[in-house]
Amino acid sequence: MVLDNFPYEGDINNINPNDIASVTVLKDAAAASIWGVRAGNGVIVITTKKGNSNSPLQVSINSNYTLGQRPDMRDLPLVPAAPYLALERDLFSRGFFDAALQDGQVPLSIGVQLLQQERNGSAAEQEAARQALQALEAKDYRDDLNRYVYRQSALQQYALNIRGGSRYVRYYVSGAYDDQQSNLDAGNQRYTFRSEQNFELHPQVNLNTSILYSQVRNQEGQLPYGSYAGLATYSSFADAQGLALAVPRDFSEPFKADALDRGLLNWQYRPLEELGFNRAISKNQDLLLQTAINYKFWKVWRLETSYQYQSNAGQRLHTLEEESYQVRDAINRYSSINNGQVNRPIPLGAFYDQQNSRLFSHALRSQLHHQSTWAKHEITGLLGAELRALRNTSQSSRTYGYDADILTSIPVDYQTVFPLYGRNSGSGRIPDRSNFTERLNRYVSFYGNAAYSYAKRYTLSLSARQDGSNLFGVSSNQRLVPLWSAGLAWNLSSEPFYKLDFLPYLKIRSTYGFSGNLNPNVSALPTVMFYNNGNLNNRPYGIIRNPANENLRWEKTAMLNLGIDFALKGNALRGTLEFYRKRSTDLLGFMPLDQTTGALSPLQSFSYQGNSATMSGRGVDIELESINSSGKLGWTSNLVFSYAATKLEEYLAATTDINAYLNGGLTISPIIGKPLYAIHAYRWGGLDPLRGNPQGFVAGELSTDYTQLVARSTAEDLVYKGSAVPLYFGALRNNFSYAGWSLSLNLSYRLGYFFKRNSVNYTALFQGTANHADYLQRWQQPGDESRTKVPSLIYPANANRDSFYSRSEVLIAPADHIRLQDINITYSFQKLAEKQKRLSIYAFVNNIGMLWKATSAQVDPDYGEITIPRTYAIGFRYGL
Repeated sequence: MVLDNFPYEGDINNINPNDIASVTVLKDAAAASIWGVRAGNGVIVITTKKGNSNSPLQVSINSNYTLGQRPDMRDLPLVPAAPYLALERDLFSRGFFDAALQDGQVPLSIGVQLLQQERNGSAAEQEAARQALQALEAKDYRDDLNRYVYRQSALQQYALNIRGGSRYVRYYVSGAYDDQQSNLDAGNQRYTFRSEQNFELHPQVNLNTSILYSQVRNQEGQLPYGSYAGLATYSSFADAQGLALAVPRDFSEPFKADALDRGLLNWQYRPLEELGFNRAISKNQDLLLQTAINYKFWKVWRLETSYQYQSNAGQRLHTLEEESYQVRDAINRYSSINNGQVNRPIPLGAFYDQQNSRLFSHALRSQLHHQSTWAKHEITGLLGAELRALRNTSQSSRTYGYDADILTSIPVDYQTVFPLYGRNSGSGRIPDRSNFTERLNRYVSFYGNAAYSYAKRYTLSLSARQDGSNLFGVSSNQRLVPLWSAGLAWNLSSEPFYKLDFLPYLKIRSTYGFSGNLNPNVSALPTVMFYNNGNLNNRPYGIIRNPANENLRWEKTAMLNLGIDFALKGNALRGTLEFYRKRSTDLLGFMPLDQTTGALSPLQSFSYQGNSATMSGRGVDIELESINSSGKLGWTSNLVFSYAATKLEEYLAATTDINAYLNGGLTISPIIGKPLYAIHAYRWGGLDPLRGNPQGFVAGELSTDYTQLVARSTAEDLVYKGSAVPLYFGALRNNFSYAGWSLSLNLSYRLGYFFKRNSVNYTALFQGTANHADYLQRWQQPGDESRTKVPSLIYPANANRDSFYSRSEVLIAPADHIRLQDINITYSFQKLAEKQKRLSIYAFVNNIGMLWKATSAQVDPDYGEITIPRTYAIGFRYGL
């Protein structure tokens, strides 16, 4: 991303959108002519607003308030309480929980605890258990999520800018404040300030300075619903009076009660209390300074020297009070009891976590521009050089026994291996959260481009550049990396022979060239990480994360673009059509490493990152704008259509682990001839009509041998379903205007891709770690295979059977959909005659809803089971 002619290293959310004048997306090879090898995947160029010459003071104000719906947790597809309890009763009767009950430490759901009481208790206790079980059937923790955890979101935004100027000075000053509360009660406040001045020091000398400052503060909120996936549906977070209730976690209730009697801390987990005992605040400050001086000479030359400095400071402070579950759990686990005395290697008190990061960036650029025109000829060009340096540092630590009132802490012993509390719990060292990182990247670039135009009909453009970086070492920097581009444009409608009156503007253009990319985390030099204590000898040790690679090279992309720009008479329809093909070589990927080198641990799969892959792609981009009506009722339409397809052509480190291809397209699945994000699955053979077992194929034959299906299948046995990212995507916006009113409706679409939906996993359901309502649709008797594809319940559960079903093609569905994305309505008051200002009020609705989807599953292909909340905004603008 480029902000005002320099790469921007910060968070795009630090930029005030009211300061943005234009956003341009550059995709062709010519994008690298100025912005360098990092432009290999395209460049987003953001230009901010400037002051105006010979203009009086102008003031613009924009303010709005946005309210978001609370997401409905009832959308979560869980087994309702009554059938969930019926399943637990069935498992209880089969003895599924007997081992856990005898162990005495394993946590059990409330339902199982009551079933044990119903079986082993006195008559009164049995009756109480039956009544309690009956009461649980009416409970659903999704209702508690709606009531206590999730809320409506709110956003307030205020922005003010002033600008103007005289003949010699132009200025633009802005400020903005945003205050947001999320659905999980997390807070975010952002302050931004920007100031830019332009001074004409001399008719030939111009000086420009700017400052951009942002400050962001985040306060973390409640845990999301995924944090409670292991709870039984009938769990409750609060009683009838709203007081927080404990839910099962980590250990059984008798074990916790015994530990409390022995002097350990209360081990109960009450989710609703945790937010009050956990305070996590993140702060970020970003400062961007720019200055540029331009000197014009001999009418056709201009020398520009510019400099940018960026500083970013991030901090996260997390205080976990002694009352928080995480602290109590850690203190208890490391505690031991000797002769009735509790020994606590982790002292009482809070945990205080600190994370600090700093970024410093310097960029110096000098460019010589040329522009000359004579007769029918025009030449433009530039030569330039740039130096950049970027330093990132970070550090993190944890303080134990922290007292915020007197600002003290208690040291702990990180060296000793302590026995952990509980039977067969093992041993371990106290976690040392100290961590330090530092990275310094330097870049140097030399570049030039030129364009020649004749009669404003024919244009030839050329560009070339060479880049160097400390990431590649000396030998690679001495090799010339051919990064260049060439382009042709023909303004066909300017030809004397052109006679198409209905198409007054027609331009054909083409570019071809090479750009590149790099990963700043990979170096040609060995990368080593050092740690404090080794498990074997309790001494500091290091791991070579990436070995020396003197052959490390830039990633390179060859790209061909063909485009047409056109406009019908009166601009009734205008637009661009662009086709492109690209081929990327020397892409970074994981490569196998000889295990005898000892460079990497087995957990890192004995691989390193090197130039190992080749990928190709092709696509089409279309942008159309039409004027459908220009009378009192104005109507215009904007259509954006994109098609993008990629495939892997070569990969030197193809994995034999089939699990890498069965992740639903969430991560890269490197198979030659397929997209990087592809969806593969086991071939589905339907349900066995006699037992409801899922069937697959082994050697082309139907099979229910799940060991063969899961453990011995190869990538060649899988079914390729399609891309996990859309091949076709875009939007259609219709704009209507009448008098002072304007209305826009925006439809978005994403087509040509697939997603993997969730379903029941009996192993996880029995163990209480996952819960899905597809359980209710399971096969139960012969003939059910005609109405359902959910396998039958078997006891005991078969993990391979569950794995096969959850990764089979029956759960892959088309993700194609069209949604009504947003509606905007605005009323603009007439210009105030004396000041030529305009006041507008507007209302905006976003995430309105799905109009069509290819799948019948009750799930949003992009957002999952929970419908993305709709938001409503109202605001006003004042200014030109």
